[in-house]
Amino acid sequence: MTPPLCAEARTAYSADPRPGGEPVGLFCLDRVVRDRSLAAIGAGARRATESSAAIAYVGEPDRRSVDFSAPILEAAGIGAVNGSDGAAAMRAVLRAVRASAGDDDLRAAVREQLEGG
Repeated sequence: MTPPLCAEARTAYSADPRPGGEPVGLFCLDRVVRDRSLAAIGAGARRATESSAAIAYVGEPDRRSVDFSAPILEAAGIGAVNGSDGAAAMRAVLRAVRASAGDDDLRAAVREQLEGG
């Protein structure tokens, strides 16, 4: 069974898979969402940083997890949207992509938008 955070994010994504004409993919780390150990949270954040195509990270529903994953994501320049509502988080990412469409460094532009633009 897909965790609610992933299912909600997928629903929002399917409504707008090409924001601003940019092709965007969604990859959900279901295991990380289920396993809230710091090891799993760190592994999920590191996995996001390993992909040159990663432009944002939808994740951590609690402060402890955010505090652990944030330095990993920041070091790679990946913006994060945290909270327990996957649909709202994905919509925020899609808005940031739409506002950044055509930028030469989409990852940096999306991060800037997510941080308040």
